Amino acid sequence: MEFPSVVELPERERLLVSAWLSSLRSARTRRSYLQDVRAWLAWCQGRGVDVLTVSRVHVDLWVSGLADAGAEAATICRRLSGVSSLYRYLARHDLVPGNPTVGVERPTVDPDHTATVGLDRERPAR
Repeated sequence: MEFPSVVELPERERLLVSAWLSSLRSARTRRSYLQDVRAWLAWCQGRGVDVLTVSRVHVDLWVSGLADAGAEAATICRRLSGVSSLYRYLARHDLVPGNPTVGVERPTVDPDHTATVGLDRERPAR
């Protein structure tokens, strides 16, 4: 299965990401995780870091940069989930020695907060 939005990736990364995405059952998960992993790959490429040799310190720096740029806690957590999923897949196939996202501190997300605006009982639908 080829994913059109990975064509701009370098050949090796395109193959790795396509194989990983093929292992995910949910189309919605594939779409959101792909965007997160593309952001991660761009960050690595911009710093000359090989995605198969990254360490936890790289992930820590990436997360710190996301937070410094104003990313919401939920966004950071979701991006980490996508990157972690990729590295779990790569580790299962012996392409990396381990998952560099393990142990990375994830920001706390308030489960009662949402940025999505919705209707409530006092405001009926129009």
